[in-house]
Amino acid sequence: MKLLFQIGAGLFVLLLARLIVLGRVVRIRTRELLQKTAELQKANQQLNAANQQISAMNEQMKSLYNELQETFERFQDIMVLTSQVGTFEASERESLENVLDMALKLVPKAKYGSVSLQKVTDESL
Repeated sequence: MKLLFQIGAGLFVLLLARLIVLGRVVRIRTRELLQKTAELQKANQQLNAANQQISAMNEQMKSLYNELQETFERFQDIMVLTSQVGTFEASERESLENVLDMALKLVPKAKYGSVSLQKVTDESL
């Protein structure tokens, strides 16, 4: 019986020692996981900030692209008008109407004014 008690006590001490070691391992791993979680949260915040900057840059690029597209369309209109005037493809009246239409397209809204037609006589020149 004494031998059985010694074996049981030894087993108990061994199990107790294992539990203590496992408890320490769990605490160490928990600290490591908390540290990694903090690092991941910081990296996530940095990624979110970068994402916001990229989104803002993307919106700015869209705006600039649209502005460039409008400018290119105006340039094309000017080229068509120039070719018509240079080759006399259109009558004088049509050419002047095209010039007026083009001028109205090219003037930004902030600079709108009034346009009036005036009959020109030889004396006024």
